[in-house]
Amino acid sequence: VMQDPSVDQSIQDCTTALRILNYCSRTVQQNMAVKSRKSSPAADPFADNSSATNVAKAKDESAIASSISFRESEWIIAQKMAACLLQLSELHLIRGSWRDAQYYLEKGHELGEKLHSRIMKFKFLVAFSDFHLRCGSLDSSASNLKDAKEVQPLGEIYIREDAELNMAAGNVDADQGCLSDAVKSYNAAEENFNKMIDAGYIATIEDLVQR
Repeated sequence: VMQDPSVDQSIQDCTTALRILNYCSRTVQQNMAVKSRKSSPAADPFADNSSATNVAKAKDESAIASSISFRESEWIIAQKMAACLLQLSELHLIRGSWRDAQYYLEKGHELGEKLHSRIMKFKFLVAFSDFHLRCGSLDSSASNLKDAKEVQPLGEIYIREDAELNMAAGNVDADQGCLSDAVKSYNAAEENFNKMIDAGYIATIEDLVQR
C-alpha cells in the first residue's frame, strides 16, 4: 500500500462527503415516509360536494408535487453518492488498496441496480472493467464491458459515455495484443471527444437541457 498524505487526505474528504450524502438520503426518505403516513382529515358531510372535490384535487396535486420534489432530491443525492463511490474506488486504486477499491465499485453498482439506473450501472461496469484489467483478470474485464454495452444509454447526450466505452474497449484489446482492434476503439473514442467540443454539438446539448 502506497502511503501518500495527499491521497490519504483525499480519501478522508471523499469518505466524509459520502457519509453526509448518506445522512441526507436517509433524511429525505424519512420525511417522505412521514408525509405519506399523514392521513387526510375526515370529509365534512355538510360541505358542498363540488367544493370538497376541488379541495381533494388540490391536496392530491400538492401531494404529487411534493413526491416529485422528494424524488428529484433523492436522485440528485444518489448521483453525488455515485460520483463519490467512483472517486473513492479510483483513490484506493492509486493507494494500492485493491479490496477497498472493489468494495466501493460493488456499492456503486448496487446503487445503480436499486435505482434501476442504466447510466449508473453502465459507469460502474466500465469502472469494474478497468479494475479487473489492472488486476490482470482479462476475462472478467471483457465480461464487464459486454455487460456495460447491454445497459449503455443511447442518444446524442451520451457521447461521453460512448467515449468511455470505446476507451475501455481499446485498453482491453491492447492488453490482449489485438492492436488493430485497439486502434479502432481509440479512433472511435477520439471521434467522440472531437464531437463533444464541437460548437454545434454543444448548442444541441444546451437545447436538450433547457427542454
